[in-house]
Amino acid sequence: MSRRVSLFRLNEYQSKYPSSVTNNKVYIRLDRNFMIQPDAKLFPLYCTSCGKCQQDLYVHAGSHYGYVGSCNCAYCGKNIDVSDGDNVVLFIRTEGAEIRFDRLYLIDWKYIEDMGRDRAALVERELKQHKGRFIYLDELCGVIENTLNIKIQEKYSFSTDDRYLLLPEDVNRWINLLYAAGVKLPDYVKMKKIEV
Repeated sequence: MSRRVSLFRLNEYQSKYPSSVTNNKVYIRLDRNFMIQPDAKLFPLYCTSCGKCQQDLYVHAGSHYGYVGSCNCAYCGKNIDVSDGDNVVLFIRTEGAEIRFDRLYLIDWKYIEDMGRDRAALVERELKQHKGRFIYLDELCGVIENTLNIKIQEKYSFSTDDRYLLLPEDVNRWINLLYAAGVKLPDYVKMKKIEV
């Protein structure tokens, strides 16, 4: 029995499915504590054999019993198998290495709380309409920008792990928003100004 392929390079996926959305999502949860959790659709890959980040972003188009798909390393040719935890994509595994998207993409309610109690309360009030739903990360950014009247003056590209050379655009927008809102980013985050 052959395995279903649900892992694509971003440009291949966009060519094959031009109307498909490849943005990452977040789940809005409200119980005793407000919470957001990632549901990754687009991510970088790293080869554990040669230690190099792949040049492209990859699209997660589903999994079957946790198996997402595989690709060959662009540098050493080794097969990179990708699996997930099924259902909501909080992480993926590649050859024993786990990518946790809450850490790689900084998707955690604590960063919104770091904007200040009053600002977090305003954002929470706006997000209550999305309680128990998935929304796109760009939509979350828009809610926060509009609610807190944040205008991003300077754009940056970010690195949250030395193994990954690039992050998806919506993730860079999210981290840029956190930075513009005055959130102290973790020490491991590196940033580079984008000249326009």
